[in-house]
Amino acid sequence: MQERPFLISILASYILYQYNLKFYILLLWLAQYIFYKFIRRISLRCWLIPVRFMFFSTNYLNDSSKYVVHKIPSINTLNNNQKVIIHAIEKKADQTEQKSNIYVLYFHGNAIDSYSLAPHMDQYVGLKKANIFIPDYQEYGNSNGQLTPENTYQDALACWTYLTETMQIKPENIFIFGDSLGGAVACRLTHYLRNQHQIQFRGLILRSTFSSLEELIREYTFGLFFTTPNPNYIYNSFHFLRCSDMIDISCLFIHGMTDWTVSFHNSVKLFLGATGNVPVTWNLGNFLISMFLFFTIGKDFIPVKWDEVTSAKKIVQVRNKKLLVLRGQGHNFSLDLHTFHEELNNFVK
Repeated sequence: MQERPFLISILASYILYQYNLKFYILLLWLAQYIFYKFIRRISLRCWLIPVRFMFFSTNYLNDSSKYVVHKIPSINTLNNNQKVIIHAIEKKADQTEQKSNIYVLYFHGNAIDSYSLAPHMDQYVGLKKANIFIPDYQEYGNSNGQLTPENTYQDALACWTYLTETMQIKPENIFIFGDSLGGAVACRLTHYLRNQHQIQFRGLILRSTFSSLEELIREYTFGLFFTTPNPNYIYNSFHFLRCSDMIDISCLFIHGMTDWTVSFHNSVKLFLGATGNVPVTWNLGNFLISMFLFFTIGKDFIPVKWDEVTSAKKIVQVRNKKLLVLRGQGHNFSLDLHTFHEELNNFVK
């Protein structure tokens, strides 16, 4: 609720006034104002952590049959007119399989880069039958430039253009995969492709993605200091997904139930937005209500079909949109990758 912090402050001010503590009323309002402005200003830089793991061994890149390094020109330029180059690593499909024309445009999460991720993709993602294209945002990995939300969106568009025009990959053979922070970038790219150009790509995969960065930070502050999410604010995945023409696009939303970095209700909200079942304003109260509905009587209030419930996973599917919540799994599904790999490979065909 937009007015919640003010209502709390008014109530606290009234209590302080009753005890004749007028000076503390002024301190209360001043502290709230400073805290609010401070959190808003540092939120972006706190959550975006550019990582360059280039000091790790990159000898695996010598195997050209499995890995290819691509250098993609961005539309951005630096202050000295130097061109911004986006580095990406392509991990080719397993050679033991039939040659695949399926590509996964993989936008990685925060605090990691493609050079450290690429050699572990078989364990981390498990897609051996598809070619995985992993770009680094500006300031990540070996990419130069400047890290901003808008630049990450421009990087995503540059990678899409490179795949479809330079490499001549057909859009209907490309899956867009967003992991955590990368999910927000994937949603923005999806909105651009579907609403501005009506491009039909193969499918969208979102893993452990937040509905918006502002809303995520508000969760960490128990919903006290942030207003209703602004569609123009940074990384608003829900807004771009809800406003996209998603009828013909297959989607897979994956989240761990015990994810303490990005709570699983974010994927529930994104799933509802993609299927047209838009929830009401999301705040702490609605978060608790959604958990109750999702795990108890959700089938009576949300028009979805419960296809399968096991001890390891819960699957909800509406037409070509699927939500998979893995029980006992955290942000990176380190405990049970088999279930995640199985569902992902069933989707990427």
